[in-house]
Amino acid sequence: MRERGARSRPVVAVVLVAAAAVQVVACRSREQPAPRPAAAGPSGAIAFSFGGRIHLMRPDGSGRVRVTGGDGHGDPAWSPDGATLAYVRTARSLRSSIHVVDLAGGRSRPLFPAERAQTRDPAWSPDGTRIAFVRDDRTAEEHQLVVAELDGGGERVLRREPGEPEARALVGEPAWSPDGTRIAYTVTTLDRRHHFRPSLHVVDAEGGEPRLLASDAADPAWSPDGGRIAFSSVRDRNGERCWDQCTYHGELYVMDANGGDPARLTRNRGDDRSPSWSSDGRRIVFASDRNRPQPGGLEIYSIRADGSCLTWLTNGSPESRDPAWRGASPTASDRGRCGPTRGRPLVEVATRGMRRSAYWLGERHGNLLLDAAEVGRDGRSLPTYFLSYDDCARYDPRACPSGMQLQQVSVCSRSGQSTLPVVDDPDYGPLHAFASRGAVFVDIGPGDRSVIVGAAHVRMFGNTHTRRARRRLVQAALALRRVGRPAAPLPAPALPRALLKRVRGTERAHGRRRSIGATARALGIARVVVRHRLELARALRSLPRVLAVDCARR
Repeated sequence: MRERGARSRPVVAVVLVAAAAVQVVACRSREQPAPRPAAAGPSGAIAFSFGGRIHLMRPDGSGRVRVTGGDGHGDPAWSPDGATLAYVRTARSLRSSIHVVDLAGGRSRPLFPAERAQTRDPAWSPDGTRIAFVRDDRTAEEHQLVVAELDGGGERVLRREPGEPEARALVGEPAWSPDGTRIAYTVTTLDRRHHFRPSLHVVDAEGGEPRLLASDAADPAWSPDGGRIAFSSVRDRNGERCWDQCTYHGELYVMDANGGDPARLTRNRGDDRSPSWSSDGRRIVFASDRNRPQPGGLEIYSIRADGSCLTWLTNGSPESRDPAWRGASPTASDRGRCGPTRGRPLVEVATRGMRRSAYWLGERHGNLLLDAAEVGRDGRSLPTYFLSYDDCARYDPRACPSGMQLQQVSVCSRSGQSTLPVVDDPDYGPLHAFASRGAVFVDIGPGDRSVIVGAAHVRMFGNTHTRRARRRLVQAALALRRVGRPAAPLPAPALPRALLKRVRGTERAHGRRRSIGATARALGIARVVVRHRLELARALRSLPRVLAVDCARR
């Protein structure tokens, strides 16, 4: 995708991208029976999505239980009796469908199956007989707000918005009033500045003319007594995220059920979203990326309804999102605990497929958590690895340094992923090489520092604007270890034999001529290439050992 400032795509593409982004899809796997939670889950449970599966936890963040198997699961919604969860399952193709799981039995089944339609955003009626949801109907080319009985009967479409090719708005996030008479929902449009602009509307549950509740607002959640609505507001313009289009970051608000007297509960540069009330009306649980404002950084928090006692409930990687408080709980929600969770960060990032030749920093490096691991292929035979450490393990993001990413390729790479070929590139600018504790580092520009570990070339991307930040990348490189093995001294660097021959030949030629220009003319290469090779030669000369590797021709 293009960054902000590029020309936007048509609105139809915008709306479809927004619909697809409702759920985060993990790696697809075969659907499995869910583990059976004891006594249908912990008392007063909060349901949420973690790593593409539905989990439960207590109001203080303890007692985590996984509810669904498989991947691509999100947006859980409790039945009024607290015995069943509806959730959205999103396939790798981004097609979504609503399923329900009986917590006592542990098996799920789809609701409202249709070959040419997608369903999402489930919300139970207070009497448990109906579900409001959104259907993206490919046949009718519409986005529809629908109410239906659990068997699909008694269907009523409360709002229609054109889909392709006339898409103008996206309907989503329905929420029933506690008395079952009204449904609040979000309508998202694109303004002239290419920003998504949400607004809250309310409509009679039996149909009728909708009414605007609040502009620049999304994610409605009724309080248990029906007197207030919690929502996410973008009115403050307190941060934004942009690709082809932009989305403002939300702040948590509460207003009267008629749309009046809005009160702001949160104030930060992150994105606060998806509020849900406790059954006693004292606290609101929500998702926020405040401790690492970036895609994939959401965690679950709760806060008192007056905006005090912010509590961090989840900590780990991948992100936690879509919280829903169990409405049938008799347990008090407010136990007087504020601030960060005391539990250790939970990291569940799959590293399957990474060979023992792969290097990493473990699941946690200082206050940074591993949040992504990908395995690729350079040509037909050489593996490549990408690891991202962008999640913050601390409640206060100021306690976490900026994130970093690792890309590992072979020193024999010829696909452009290795930076070693720039040594002989006359069109490339300054190159800086140095040695530290038996390792050789090569810098080719801001934010790109690499280290040669055996025959592996590990590129490290991160902040290098300050001396301290550059030193931090070096320290991280020296902490690299092989996946599945304990920390050990790094092996001696092994460079392509042909490159070593050229570097050492250039060093000898310069020793005889004592001039960059004379050396370049004698060897028939550009002056900048002479400088590159001499820079690398100086670094290698200070190492106790440098190995040569023969790279196969491909």
